[in-house]
Amino acid sequence: MNSLAVLASTADPAFASDMQGRICLWNEAAQSLFGKKADQVLGKFCFEIIQGRDSYGNRFCNSACTVRQMACLHEPIHGFEILIPGATADSLQARCSIIVLSRGARGRRLLVHLLQVPAAAATAITAS
Repeated sequence: MNSLAVLASTADPAFASDMQGRICLWNEAAQSLFGKKADQVLGKFCFEIIQGRDSYGNRFCNSACTVRQMACLHEPIHGFEILIPGATADSLQARCSIIVLSRGARGRRLLVHLLQVPAAAATAITAS
Protein backbone atom coordinates (compact mmCIF):
# COMPACT_ATOMS: atom_id res chain seq x y z
CA MET A 1 0.00 0.00 0.00
CA ASN A 2 1.51 3.38 -0.93
CA SER A 3 1.75 6.28 1.51
CA LEU A 4 -1.15 8.23 -0.01
CA ALA A 5 -3.42 5.18 0.20
CA VAL A 6 -2.53 4.88 3.89
CA LEU A 7 -3.45 8.52 4.44
CA ALA A 8 -6.72 8.10 2.60
CA SER A 9 -7.66 5.32 5.00
CA THR A 10 -6.90 7.07 8.31
CA ALA A 11 -9.80 7.99 10.59
CA ASP A 12 -8.25 11.41 11.24
CA PRO A 13 -8.94 14.22 8.78
CA ALA A 14 -6.04 14.35 6.33
CA PHE A 15 -5.27 16.08 3.08
CA ALA A 16 -2.21 16.63 0.94
CA SER A 17 -1.21 19.58 -1.18
CA ASP A 18 1.50 20.00 -3.77
CA MET A 19 4.20 22.65 -3.52
CA GLN A 20 1.94 25.14 -5.31
CA GLY A 21 -0.68 24.67 -2.59
CA ARG A 22 -3.20 22.68 -4.63
CA ILE A 23 -5.03 19.88 -2.85
CA CYS A 24 -4.25 16.45 -4.31
CA LEU A 25 -5.62 14.15 -1.57
CA TRP A 26 -8.71 14.58 0.58
CA ASN A 27 -9.78 11.72 2.81
CA GLU A 28 -13.28 10.85 4.04
CA ALA A 29 -12.65 12.28 7.51
CA ALA A 30 -11.65 15.63 5.95
CA GLN A 31 -14.81 15.46 3.86
CA SER A 32 -16.89 15.01 7.02
CA LEU A 33 -15.04 17.71 8.97
CA PHE A 34 -15.24 20.40 6.29
CA GLY A 35 -18.49 19.28 4.64
CA LYS A 36 -16.85 19.21 1.19
CA LYS A 37 -16.41 16.18 -1.05
CA ALA A 38 -13.11 15.38 -2.73
CA ASP A 39 -14.39 16.40 -6.17
CA GLN A 40 -15.18 19.86 -4.73
CA VAL A 41 -11.66 20.46 -3.41
CA LEU A 42 -9.14 18.50 -5.49
CA GLY A 43 -7.02 20.89 -7.56
CA LYS A 44 -8.09 23.93 -5.52
CA PHE A 45 -5.73 25.94 -3.35
CA CYS A 46 -5.73 24.63 0.20
CA PHE A 47 -5.90 28.12 1.76
CA GLU A 48 -9.20 28.71 -0.06
CA ILE A 49 -10.71 25.55 1.40
CA ILE A 50 -9.10 25.30 4.85
CA GLN A 51 -9.33 29.01 5.74
CA GLY A 52 -7.24 28.40 8.85
CA ARG A 53 -6.75 31.08 11.50
CA ASP A 54 -4.38 31.33 14.43
CA SER A 55 -5.59 31.23 18.05
CA TYR A 56 -6.27 34.99 17.92
CA GLY A 57 -8.45 34.73 14.83
CA ASN A 58 -5.84 36.12 12.44
CA ARG A 59 -5.64 34.54 8.98
CA PHE A 60 -3.04 31.77 8.98
CA CYS A 61 -3.77 30.04 5.67
CA ASN A 62 -3.02 32.25 2.68
CA SER A 63 -1.31 32.27 -0.70
CA ALA A 64 2.08 32.97 0.94
CA CYS A 65 1.88 29.80 3.06
CA THR A 66 4.56 29.68 5.75
CA VAL A 67 4.38 25.88 5.87
CA ARG A 68 5.12 25.68 2.13
CA GLN A 69 7.97 28.16 2.50
CA MET A 70 9.50 26.10 5.31
CA ALA A 71 9.21 22.92 3.23
CA CYS A 72 10.98 24.64 0.31
CA LEU A 73 13.83 25.56 2.65
CA HIS A 74 13.92 22.00 4.08
CA GLU A 75 13.21 23.38 7.55
CA PRO A 76 11.54 21.16 10.16
CA ILE A 77 7.82 21.89 10.47
CA HIS A 78 6.54 21.42 13.99
CA GLY A 79 2.90 20.69 14.76
CA PHE A 80 0.69 23.70 15.44
CA GLU A 81 -2.79 24.68 16.56
CA ILE A 82 -5.18 26.11 14.01
CA LEU A 83 -8.79 27.27 13.97
CA ILE A 84 -10.75 25.87 11.05
CA PRO A 85 -14.34 26.22 9.90
CA GLY A 86 -16.20 22.96 10.45
CA ALA A 87 -19.15 21.60 8.53
CA THR A 88 -21.36 21.83 11.62
CA ALA A 89 -19.61 24.46 13.79
CA ASP A 90 -18.47 28.05 13.45
CA SER A 91 -14.86 27.07 14.07
CA LEU A 92 -12.93 24.22 15.61
CA GLN A 93 -9.49 24.16 17.11
CA ALA A 94 -7.35 21.44 15.57
CA ARG A 95 -3.80 20.25 15.99
CA CYS A 96 -2.08 20.08 12.61
CA SER A 97 0.96 17.93 11.90
CA ILE A 98 2.77 18.17 8.57
CA ILE A 99 4.56 15.33 6.80
CA VAL A 100 6.65 16.24 3.76
CA LEU A 101 6.64 13.38 1.23
CA SER A 102 9.00 13.17 -1.70
CA ARG A 103 7.61 11.19 -4.61
CA GLY A 104 9.12 9.97 -7.84
CA ALA A 105 12.52 10.38 -9.43
CA ARG A 106 12.03 14.14 -9.80
CA GLY A 107 11.49 14.47 -6.07
CA ARG A 108 7.98 15.85 -6.37
CA ARG A 109 7.09 16.92 -2.86
CA LEU A 110 3.72 16.81 -1.15
CA LEU A 111 2.68 18.37 2.13
CA VAL A 112 0.47 16.00 4.08
CA HIS A 113 -1.69 17.69 6.71
CA LEU A 114 -2.95 15.48 9.54
CA LEU A 115 -5.57 17.10 11.73
CA GLN A 116 -6.53 16.10 15.23
CA VAL A 117 -9.81 17.56 16.39
CA PRO A 118 -11.38 17.63 19.87
CA ALA A 119 -13.22 14.50 20.96
CA ALA A 120 -16.66 16.13 20.55
CA ALA A 121 -15.89 17.11 16.98
CA ALA A 122 -14.48 13.64 16.27
CA THR A 123 -17.72 12.12 17.57
CA ALA A 124 -19.72 14.37 15.24
CA ILE A 125 -17.48 13.35 12.32
CA THR A 126 -17.92 9.62 12.89
CA ALA A 127 -21.66 10.01 13.45
CA SER A 128 -22.21 11.65 10.06
